[in-house]
Amino acid sequence: AVIAQLAGEAPDLVLHTGDLVGDGAEEAGWQSCFSVQAPLRGRAPIAPAIGNHEAQNQLGIQNFSRYFGVTPRDGEVRYAFTYGNSRFIVMDTNLMFFALTSQTGWLERELQSAAGDRRVRHVFVVMHHGPFATGPHGGNPGVRAAWAPLFAAYGVDTVFSGHDHLYERLEHEGVRYVVSG
Repeated sequence: AVIAQLAGEAPDLVLHTGDLVGDGAEEAGWQSCFSVQAPLRGRAPIAPAIGNHEAQNQLGIQNFSRYFGVTPRDGEVRYAFTYGNSRFIVMDTNLMFFALTSQTGWLERELQSAAGDRRVRHVFVVMHHGPFATGPHGGNPGVRAAWAPLFAAYGVDTVFSGHDHLYERLEHEGVRYVVSG
């Protein structure tokens, strides 16, 4: 029903905050996901972040990478692209539970580049485990400490996250945060 509603809205682009499947290693889950998304997939590109359900094992990461054409860098599935006058930075928060990774430097370089590109009018960040959430999982303190100051410093418009399967929105230091539900 959600996909049918989205397809009816005729979006130009669809962002997904991860957990597309229950287990990224199981091919049947991917095929079910793509079958459900079929009415939307032909109408708009889908740009997903990798969730913990896809990243819980190496085969899941390989499947995500294969299906979405994203090559992991330093073990992380991250990428960025420009669509119209907006820059989208898609982060992999699955390793953030254990230690800060090379993504922080990469993120800052992406934000600097977007800030210096006069064609970019908006910057959006997409991730699975967000810095702020009040649901059962809560916000990720590592993401909040490492990245929220960068989002504020570079004027990110909105940060989209998932993980907590509920909808929330808030503003912190001039940045809008949305938990997509």
